[in-house]
Amino acid sequence: MSKYNKIDKSFYDLILGFFVKKGNKVKAKKILDETFFIIQKETNKPLSILIGSLFYRLFTVVEVRKISTKKRSHFVPFIINPKRRVYLTIKWLKEAVLKDKRKVSLSQKLASEILCVLANKPCHSLELKKNNQTQAFSNRSNIYYRW
Repeated sequence: MSKYNKIDKSFYDLILGFFVKKGNKVKAKKILDETFFIIQKETNKPLSILIGSLFYRLFTVVEVRKISTKKRSHFVPFIINPKRRVYLTIKWLKEAVLKDKRKVSLSQKLASEILCVLANKPCHSLELKKNNQTQAFSNRSNIYYRW
């Protein structure tokens, strides 16, 4: 783990926490290390640039929540804090990997998803971000229900 700097390690640990199942951190660490090895081999870029550009592409500023008032439900866009942005980014990546039904390893699925995001090719995680943005844009008239 000494090959990562401090910022990379924090993002690495956040991603690692998402892929730990039943307390098996060693298996999740192996999957992530294989993933980042595949990505670095494909792009020939350092890990810090890859992680930074990944989070830059998938970051969002707003989130749509359902609020009920007077027997009615409204979808209201909210501005979210940076921790929530990181959470949504990793959540969208994990959803995209779990939706992928190919017969390859989890690390290869994750690597292909991240490479698609970095290359700005159509992929499931960018689609989830786009859906979030369009829903927030279409429901911006409900913004006064926040208070």
